Amino acid sequence: MMITENRSWRGFTLIEMVMVLFVISVIALIPNLKLPDMERKLDNQFFFEEFERLITITQESAVFSGRASRIIMKRNERSVAFDYVLSNGVKTHYYVEIPEDIRAETDTFVTFLGETGTLSKVTKFKFLLTKSQKKVVYQFYLGSGKYAKKESEV
Repeated sequence: MMITENRSWRGFTLIEMVMVLFVISVIALIPNLKLPDMERKLDNQFFFEEFERLITITQESAVFSGRASRIIMKRNERSVAFDYVLSNGVKTHYYVEIPEDIRAETDTFVTFLGETGTLSKVTKFKFLLTKSQKKVVYQFYLGSGKYAKKESEV
C-alpha cells in the first residue's frame, strides 16, 4: 500500500519577490540621498570652527611673540592664509582651504600688532554660503582685536 501525501507548497511569486527587493533597496538608499547634503554642511561647519580657532591662535601669537601676525583672504583664492610666529620664534604660514559651498566676498587683510594683539584697522571677513544663501560676517573690533560672528539670510 502506497501512502500519498497531498502537500501544498507555498512560495513567493516573482512579483512579490520584486516588490520586497524594491522596498529593501529604497530603505537602503534613503540615507545615501541625504549624505552629500550632510557632508556639505559638516564641511562648512568645520571650516568656520577652524577659521575661528586660527584667528585666536594668530592673535595670541602676536601677543606672546611680540611680532605682528596676519590673516590674508583673497576673493579669487580658495584658502585663507594665517601668518604668525610661534613662541619658539619659528615663523609659520598656515592655510585653511575654503569649501566649495563657501565663497569669500571681499579681499581682507588683518594685522594683529605685536605685544598687544590689537588691530591696525577695523576689518570684516565676509563669506557667502552659496547653497543655503546665508552670509557669515566676522566683524573685528578695533580696541580689543576681538570679533563678532553674524549670520544672516541673503
